[in-house]
Amino acid sequence: MAVNVLVFVEQQNGAIRRSSLEALSEGKRIAAKLGGSLSAILIGGGTATVPYAEKLYAVDDSRLDRYTPEGYAHAIMEAAKRSNPAAILFPATSMGKDLAPTVAAMLESTAAVDCIKINVEGLRLTAVRPVYAGKLLATVAFRKSPAIVSLRPNLFPADPSDAARAAVVEKLSLTLGAES
Repeated sequence: MAVNVLVFVEQQNGAIRRSSLEALSEGKRIAAKLGGSLSAILIGGGTATVPYAEKLYAVDDSRLDRYTPEGYAHAIMEAAKRSNPAAILFPATSMGKDLAPTVAAMLESTAAVDCIKINVEGLRLTAVRPVYAGKLLATVAFRKSPAIVSLRPNLFPADPSDAARAAVVEKLSLTLGAES
């Protein structure tokens, strides 16, 4: 069973967005509870320093300079093949909310979006998300791995204790069709 965690890192003008730092910190917590490792994927922006991750999959392809759901999803799929994650985390930004269900469909898995908490019990993940305009909380259990989760920003603290870790960088090259 997979125990690793993969985080999609969103960057803007070469700077990692705060919501991605929060997702990385939460990913580190989940990976530690599962007994696995944390990997990250950064598309564009070269090989910026990504905190918390042990391995960084870097995709620096001019065709992905501008966001395209298909191109980014294929890059994430390639990183997922290499890291064998139990969960793939996304920040719940416009891009993350667009990508999470796309990747889930490609992996024939389940996406839980805008989550406010992730529970780890043994090797089982559940996610908590608000429903009915926040009047109720629903707990989502994942039947298939990897669990695809987007995390609501400003709820997950970025733990500064391990932020200086230098990740091993693996560059990914993609074979994209003309549509990406």
